[in-house]
Amino acid sequence: MVISEEIKKCIVKVLDQTTQNGITWKPRKNIKHLKDRKKRGHIPQDWELRDYEGLILSILNDIDNETYIYYKRGFDQNYFVFGDGYWIVIIGENGVMETAFPPDNYNRYLLGEDRGYTYVGTIEEVRNSES
Repeated sequence: MVISEEIKKCIVKVLDQTTQNGITWKPRKNIKHLKDRKKRGHIPQDWELRDYEGLILSILNDIDNETYIYYKRGFDQNYFVFGDGYWIVIIGENGVMETAFPPDNYNRYLLGEDRGYTYVGTIEEVRNSES
């Protein structure tokens, strides 16, 4: 898959929108996600939504983290995936949070275009390509 400049601009727009205005969740999904992460032992039991969102935003703000596009036939939009080597954050091109979690095997989860993930570059590389 060839990554167009238009898609890179959309990734930067989603990053800027989310880091500047906060995370946009689907209605009533923020607390559900928080509870799911606690139940699975991904985050401490005493974390509040602001702690979970802080983790997500720290991943989006680290320019060394990876960026992928996630798309499969039948999707109504692209999804942008940001990863730090342990956690992944998935946000739709509409700017709405899809999920954030640490997969059992980070590399295996993201490898292979047949799984729908295409590497774009680091956050810094994506931001610089837009200039």
